[in-house]
Amino acid sequence: MKLRKITAYLLTLTLMCGTIEYSEYFQPETLFAADAADIIDSGTCGSNITWTLDSEGTLTFTGSGDMADYDYLDGYGTNYSPYSYSGVSENDYDGLIKTVIVSDGITSVGSGMFNLRSVEKVILPESLKRIGAGAFSYCINLEEINIPASVESIGTSAFLETRWLDEQTEKDPLLIINGILVDGKKYNGDLVIPDTVKAVAGGAFGGYMAGGAVYLTSVTIPDSVRSIGDFAFSHCHNLTSVKIADSVTSIGNYAFFNSTSLETMNIPASVTSIGDRAFANTKWLENKAAAEGTVIINGTLVYSEPEGDFVVPDGVTSILTDSLLGNEAFNSKLKTITIPKSVKSIGKYTFDSTDILTAINVSEDNEVYSSVDGVLFNKNKTELIAYPEARETDEYIIPDGVDTICSKAFIRAEIKKVVIPDSVVNTEPFAFDHCQMEEVNIPANWTEIPDWAFYSCYNISIDIPEGVRRIGKGAFESGVESVKLPSTLREIDDEAFCMSEMTTITIPDNVTVINQEVFRQSDLTSISLPDTITSIGRMAFYMCRDLESITIPPSVKVIDSEAFTACESLEAVEIPASVRRINKQAFRFCRELGSVTFLNPDCEIFDAADTITTGSETRKDANGNTIKNEDGEDEYFPYFNGVIRGYNGSTAQRYAKKYGYKFKSLGNAPVKGDANLDGFVDSGDASAILAEYAALSTGQESTFNAQQNINSDVNTDKAVDASDASTVLEFYSFLSTGGSGKMDDWLEGI
Repeated sequence: MKLRKITAYLLTLTLMCGTIEYSEYFQPETLFAADAADIIDSGTCGSNITWTLDSEGTLTFTGSGDMADYDYLDGYGTNYSPYSYSGVSENDYDGLIKTVIVSDGITSVGSGMFNLRSVEKVILPESLKRIGAGAFSYCINLEEINIPASVESIGTSAFLETRWLDEQTEKDPLLIINGILVDGKKYNGDLVIPDTVKAVAGGAFGGYMAGGAVYLTSVTIPDSVRSIGDFAFSHCHNLTSVKIADSVTSIGNYAFFNSTSLETMNIPASVTSIGDRAFANTKWLENKAAAEGTVIINGTLVYSEPEGDFVVPDGVTSILTDSLLGNEAFNSKLKTITIPKSVKSIGKYTFDSTDILTAINVSEDNEVYSSVDGVLFNKNKTELIAYPEARETDEYIIPDGVDTICSKAFIRAEIKKVVIPDSVVNTEPFAFDHCQMEEVNIPANWTEIPDWAFYSCYNISIDIPEGVRRIGKGAFESGVESVKLPSTLREIDDEAFCMSEMTTITIPDNVTVINQEVFRQSDLTSISLPDTITSIGRMAFYMCRDLESITIPPSVKVIDSEAFTACESLEAVEIPASVRRINKQAFRFCRELGSVTFLNPDCEIFDAADTITTGSETRKDANGNTIKNEDGEDEYFPYFNGVIRGYNGSTAQRYAKKYGYKFKSLGNAPVKGDANLDGFVDSGDASAILAEYAALSTGQESTFNAQQNINSDVNTDKAVDASDASTVLEFYSFLSTGGSGKMDDWLEGI
């Protein structure tokens, strides 16, 4: 610090005393178009794969091995690809990416990888072996793609809702690629699958929610076929019979789900794997259940309606999710269940809808599972798999040695307190989903709160211990009454406190970003943000209806789309000088918003009337008729009843004028570094700052007015000192040697 003070003082004495008019070096920002094929973004996708996106919209993957897999739109998910439009939020790449090139050496396109409407062309390499589930689903403009002969596996709905798939199935209703029957939704009548087919891909004739082959009436599956994929024949409502050859070994999840007319079907002894709800909502299963009660197919428990104390029959090797529910959403009759030695597989969510279950007991001779006091574990008791919802205790201490709490292990558990030992290092998403606990400890050795771990835990108040650096995505979504964050915290991931019940929170100093949807639809009335925050993410405070005020710190540079949309109690907002951009609908439908003040005269405000609004209304044309949109419905026009405040000639003034909003001037814009208010930035300003600093350091009164303090605090640390003087001199030196631009831009670049 002493050296910097001395340097600043010497520079003040030795720099030539000249001036440069502010108007000479300040020029409006100019937008430059990128040169052809300039790289505009890059990253990684898998352990050995990198990608680049160029200015022409070409996304290129290079490297070797498999791409990362993600969740895809036709299923529940928490981990979406960066190139996937999740249906909840926008995607930054949608509209940018036109062509995808996967280079030689890469062996798979990951599940859920590309759900972008803008993709038109895909080039795949000869090294490719697998195309994941939903890999290109909803790429509605995809017209051109090559499928190499090397591809051995194509996942569920890989090309769903693409123009390319429509064109292929117009030529032939059965799309068969490399022996995989990929799509047949347009097939009409009775189908005998060709004996060139080795596998029926997931979603070939069906879909996740609906959209099955409505004209398909019967199917004969030949002995060339080995597998029937997930959702392969789901929602085929006119399908009445299926004949399966004894070559088939696996039938996927929901394979025939909701094919309501399906009455005749054989399951050969060759089938060793049956997926969850494979036959649910079919007449075939309904008739079988009426005749047999408990339906067991090749060792798999497919259907039962157990009551009281249920003993799973010997010989059962697999218990499917929902196999204990009969035809109901919940089993409210099953009190205990005993699992025999023979069971080797239990569906992941088998017990999540058994609301009076008090104990899960396992034979001591079972080689895969075990139980302790009615709680289900794996054999060596390192994984806690399921805690019965109605187990009769107020407190549960997870045994030391458990390292994993499985997904939905404590779903809806009627318990007040859970004690987690330090041995737990892996808590899967939704582990405590809707758990009724009021108290839970966070082990001292945890460095992060796992994604979705405490989803919908409405009753808990929690102090997160020092040492935790990250709060995972959705970690406390739809729950938590109050939370205290540690000073060690660095990151709060997307949706972490979305729809939470807490009314106030203090964000510690080390957090730099408020990620997207972090507090969406929460009950916040106030929040304290530190000066380290640089951006407020998309929908971060969306529909926080009770939020009355917020102080945006002077470190924030970007306020993203819909950040404060529908914050109906927000009365006034001051956008600090540090903010360079606010994106679309940032303050839309803020009913009580009386003023928005912009302290950056050049802040980029998204050019639309609904960026800042208090509401919307219908309007009438010159003939007195209500204006309609192109669909013939009433057109709603945004309006703002408040006042836009900003400097003369600012973007705020131009925005207000363009959309007819009220504007109040703050006067002429300040010039950062202009301590003596002469309109220039030069060595005289540095001298003035040093003189002010010297006066304050010796206990004298300040000689600066409010505007001088604002102009002089160039490093925005809320103090005017030698550091500011030194920075002013460095900037002046930059200008004196031919540099140009604003101090903010110069500071950004150094």
